[in-house]
Amino acid sequence: MVAWARGGQFANTCFMCVCVDPNALGTAKEFSQLYFASAPESLVNGYIDGREDFPKFQAQLGCQGFIIFNSKHQIVAPSTLPWMQHRDGAFRDVEGKIGQLLDAAAPQNPLNAPVGQHVRVVGLTSTAGMELNGQIGEVVGSQDTGRFLVKLTGGDKAFRPENLEDAVGAPVGRLVKVAGLTSAKGMALNGQVGKVLGGAGNGRYLVQLRETTMSLRTDNLQEVAGEEADSGESLDRVASVGHSGMDAQHDACEDALEDLYQKLSVESLLRTRQEFAEHFADEEKLLQESGFGGAADCTSCAESGSNDFSALGSHTADHKRILALADDALSRLKGVCEKSDALGGTVPKEVAVALRKAFVEHATMYDSLYEGKLEGV
Repeated sequence: MVAWARGGQFANTCFMCVCVDPNALGTAKEFSQLYFASAPESLVNGYIDGREDFPKFQAQLGCQGFIIFNSKHQIVAPSTLPWMQHRDGAFRDVEGKIGQLLDAAAPQNPLNAPVGQHVRVVGLTSTAGMELNGQIGEVVGSQDTGRFLVKLTGGDKAFRPENLEDAVGAPVGRLVKVAGLTSAKGMALNGQVGKVLGGAGNGRYLVQLRETTMSLRTDNLQEVAGEEADSGESLDRVASVGHSGMDAQHDACEDALEDLYQKLSVESLLRTRQEFAEHFADEEKLLQESGFGGAADCTSCAESGSNDFSALGSHTADHKRILALADDALSRLKGVCEKSDALGGTVPKEVAVALRKAFVEHATMYDSLYEGKLEGV
């Protein structure tokens, strides 16, 4: 949302993030620090701390789809594509729907330019261009022509990427690891490896992580060693959630994943799938019995339909997504004979990598939410 709000491609559009979990104010403050520090006024970060203020219309958590209103405050899209199933495609769906509503052209960052990066214009040789050399601006988008849009003092101008250099000396392209974040949301990011895209005007670095780009302080970034950088599949163990049973099951899942990565056999893939299924079932039962994740009773906050604002609903849906990854791979490996499978290497390496990343991503985004809150359950 920060990229959309800052990019300028959706003029006269307001973006809203409304936190609805039990500690809504605290979450909104964390989001302000972690995600919205560089957000313009067109992005509103708010919260709802009373059930009586929940929407009376059909709604859902943001990861299950955005809600789009027109200028008359009428709902024109009750739910865009859910991020949990479509990932980057979900964002393109939002951009397309807003573009249609505004009668705008295609989204104005087709090259995924590092929006927010402060750059210096260099290497222009024409008479008019030479006057721009040395000027510092901010990347606000890109064009299908292969140029980046840069906001300068005199207005937005388009430049080829080779005529732009980072203006704050950021090590563009370097792999770094997030470390030292202390907030609840920030701690979930510790250990993630990302790529530096550039530097922002506030002295932070823009870092592309697994599913998002964030603005992080340099003292919260560690350079990744050569061996670790070369083995991009290497992932940290997931952090403890403060529940001995769940921690033990996480260890079992990670052991199965490691075995799968080493052997690449259908047998090890089946074991991984079984460990996932058993863990997910036990975890969902534990969360249901504890009442965790049921921040809002949808029957009491909606007059029509059934709003799902529960963290458990999204949590369970992501479990299904991960199992579907394994099931899809298994369906494509039905013809593998046991004798050849015993030698290993029958499962594509990218399957093992995708499952490892999905598991760690899930633990970071979802399991961390109940950290230390269920030990007595």
